[in-house]
Amino acid sequence: MSYLTKLIFLTGALIVGLVAGTAFGDTKTADTFFQWVTKTGAIAFTDDFSHIPEMFKDGAVEREFNAMLEKRTQMILSEKAQRDQVQKRLDHLRLQNELESTPAEPTTVIIKVEETRRRVRARGPGK
Repeated sequence: MSYLTKLIFLTGALIVGLVAGTAFGDTKTADTFFQWVTKTGAIAFTDDFSHIPEMFKDGAVEREFNAMLEKRTQMILSEKAQRDQVQKRLDHLRLQNELESTPAEPTTVIIKVEETRRRVRARGPGK
């Protein structure tokens, strides 16, 4: 499993655990949690500092769930706004290309052909 996959999986598991803790009235887990990096590079989480192995306690960081959730919500909204802006620009460019690539009216071509025939007739054959 790649580092990013582990990070996403563990973050998702943490969020589910914290939300479940909130649903069952455990408000302590909903407010703060602890995060540390293991020997293998995986990111680990717990809501109880005593569950962190001794060798990782110095590197453990206390985080607030509400702040993390708010930051993620802002990121999602920002990404959606960017996607909407890109989609709007693409729609505009597609419409512009469609209008520019529309072939000329056939009457324009016919008029030019008729003008050329008149010039040839006016000059006479073989001239």
